[in-house]
This record gives sequence, C-alpha cells and structure tokens, in this order.
Amino acid sequence: MNLSEYRRALQEIDGLVKLDPDPETVDGRRLDWLAGVIEEYEKQHFPLRLSYPELARVRLRLMYESSMERLARRVVSRLRLRGRQ
Repeated sequence: MNLSEYRRALQEIDGLVKLDPDPETVDGRRLDWLAGVIEEYEKQHFPLRLSYPELARVRLRLMYESSMERLARRVVSRLRLRGRQ
C-alpha cells in the first residue's frame, strides 16, 4: 500500500463507518478488512514512539478519565434513586 492508496482507504472506511454495517454483510467485512490494512500501514509508517514517562502519563490519564466516568455514573444513579423516593 502506498500513500495515495492509504488516503483512499481512509476515505472509504470513513463512509463505511457512517453506514454502520452489520459485520456479516459485504460492507461489514470490507470495513473489517480495511481497518486491518490501515492499521498495518500505520504501524509501518507512523510508529508510535513514546518514552516511558510519556507512556505512563497516557496510561494515568486514561485511568483518571475512566475513574471519573464511573464516578459520574454513580452520582447520576444516586440522583435518580433520590428522585424516586
């Protein structure tokens, strides 16, 4: 795959994602295949090189966001329960 094929694949996958096809359809299988091809191209041409401290910051941020999401869900469910009483 070259750069122009990669760009065309990105455009095609964008259209397929918007359609949200069932995985068992032709479009769904095409979407799966394109995702794999694009992933391989990106691994080869755009490697993610993070130092350990950068990687640790990314992981910490993801853990923080996940914790905040869980906390928000708890607060909302408690507020709903209070509203029912």
